[in-house]
Amino acid sequence: MTTHELVAVCDACEAPIADGQGRIWIDYGKIMKQQEAVRTWEAETKAAAPPGTRTVVSYGDILSHPDAVRWCAHHAACDPDIDANAYSIEVHRLRTWADLAHWTAHLMGKPWLPATDWKKVLESAAHGVGTRINPVKRPIVHA
Repeated sequence: MTTHELVAVCDACEAPIADGQGRIWIDYGKIMKQQEAVRTWEAETKAAAPPGTRTVVSYGDILSHPDAVRWCAHHAACDPDIDANAYSIEVHRLRTWADLAHWTAHLMGKPWLPATDWKKVLESAAHGVGTRINPVKRPIVHA
């Protein structure tokens, strides 16, 4: 029997997701829309700068930057879009800190990862707060 260091929590019902009962996932369609929105945002931001100058981004421009696409966690029975064109990780594959490190390294090779909020998934797991992936025992972070 494997000791679980991490637990996935369903976004819909807020209950832990048992092995074989759900996934952590992200919608490819939302990623594509976010990437297009970022390209548009960058073009509009750069268009405001005179040619040959550095682009200075205002605070208002920063606030208007498109949001990252949110990773979701759901039981199969709670999943609002079970048929979504999604990248999925079954929860049994994210039960230890080593699993989380492995998947992070794997995802870093995906060109679309910066369009997602995986950083928030990691931060919330490291601090034992939030949803999606949580430690069974609150970790000590030496940051």
